[in-house]
Amino acid sequence: MKRVLKSIRKSIKKATPVQRGVIFSVAFALLGTALLLTTRAAMDAAHFLFESESSQHSGAVATKADSNASNGVYVEFGSSNPVGTATSVNQWGITWNFDRAYPVGQFANGDWWVVGPVTIVSITPYSSSGRSGVELNPSNYVNQPYDSRIAHYDDSLVFNVPSEVSPGSSVVKSISRPNDIPVYSDGCRPCLETAAVLTVVESIPPDGGSTVFRPPYFGTEKPYYSIYDLNMDLLPSLSPVGTPPTLAETANRFARVQLDHQIGWQSRALHPEDNMPAYGGDVGRVTGESVLRLMLSDSEEDKMDAIIKYVQGGIDRYHMMKNGTYWEENGGHMNGRKISVVFAAVMLENDQMKSDIMNAPDKTFSEDQQIYFSQVANNGEGMSLWGIQCAESVYWQRITSGSGPRTCADPYGLVDGGGAEIGGAYQYCCTSKMFKSHALAQHLMPEIKEVWDHSPFLDYVDRWVNHGVWAAPDNCALTPPSSYNGNCVPGSGRWTDQHGEKADEGGYGSEFANAMWAAYR
Repeated sequence: MKRVLKSIRKSIKKATPVQRGVIFSVAFALLGTALLLTTRAAMDAAHFLFESESSQHSGAVATKADSNASNGVYVEFGSSNPVGTATSVNQWGITWNFDRAYPVGQFANGDWWVVGPVTIVSITPYSSSGRSGVELNPSNYVNQPYDSRIAHYDDSLVFNVPSEVSPGSSVVKSISRPNDIPVYSDGCRPCLETAAVLTVVESIPPDGGSTVFRPPYFGTEKPYYSIYDLNMDLLPSLSPVGTPPTLAETANRFARVQLDHQIGWQSRALHPEDNMPAYGGDVGRVTGESVLRLMLSDSEEDKMDAIIKYVQGGIDRYHMMKNGTYWEENGGHMNGRKISVVFAAVMLENDQMKSDIMNAPDKTFSEDQQIYFSQVANNGEGMSLWGIQCAESVYWQRITSGSGPRTCADPYGLVDGGGAEIGGAYQYCCTSKMFKSHALAQHLMPEIKEVWDHSPFLDYVDRWVNHGVWAAPDNCALTPPSSYNGNCVPGSGRWTDQHGEKADEGGYGSEFANAMWAAYR
């Protein structure tokens, strides 16, 4: 049966629009016949399950199902996501209350939809005093209305209820952490406990939403992406090594919305504690390790829930990118996003997504900015080096005064960046080791490598694992030039004693990724 279903799914994907119409017509006719043969007892049982707030998606329930609503009750039997009418829906402790019963259901990842226009009379917990904010169609990648302790708070963006919401809208609601949590000079880390998304749609989604991803929460475009477009054949089926996370753990990491659209390092405060890691080093560890977990030899059926939830995050970030969000290099803060976007584009076999990623502005992903290829390094044979491009004066400022960024590339392209902290600071603590899983994913899935499209990254990770710091040959002296003209003062090298140190070391790594690297790289 599994082989038959897989064959049917492939046939649907390859069919022309006309052929798909014939296939679906026959399928719906057969489904209609099956429904007519369904016993009344089964119908009552399904209806009871819906009204008793059951759900196959953790954290999501419909409340107050109303069989007396003027538009009646519609239940899609045989679907993992029942469709019915309700006066409210609840997810992750957040409740959206409506003025009457509306058709509601869940998308493939478990998030709720409601057919609109819909009047939302209240959302609980209530927003007040700069806490637990709610936003309609987030589109601003700087300002935010969720918590006044987070940078760039803007209460004009707070969505007020009661209000009628039109189809094609996302209502993003947060719950703030308590007021007595530690607050730093730059805010909380993080300030939010959780967040959830309600999508207002024009009509009941295909298959009641059970076979489509939630439309992206960021921006005004709300396209549907189908789980039928996932090409599971692209995934390797590798024997497990080490101690991999379970598929349930992997799915739970991405079960809630990845609220990640604010630019800048202070955006760590926006990441809800229950939804995703706050710091980019952890984001990268989790996104990289999870992709490797999905490449193990579990069945497609067993992997599907985790893949759907992971790809949902990639879809969201892709539309953030399309609407101006970027994860610019800043130490370890903004790492880990690119792999989720690339994986979504590859698995969906979406050429537009792939093209947009490959042609994205240089500042879009921090991984692309931190690693570059220098033709003059390694005695002119070339070498991929770590660091971002800074003014020559800024580079030397850090060395001579101890102030300024610790991420500047060597302005002469001879050695790794970081200045006096070569091989340390952010190169060591928060990037190089974490990159390992992202590089391995590209080697194991050539389709990811093609769309990632930054070969210096792969060369650098191999070098860091096998060699460590690159600090020689270097003909510069540990003395800034008298004038910043792009020429170092000749000497015998700055930190040549660090050459080859710290191979395969650093923070935010993964023991599972280490085991996968040892087995498959």
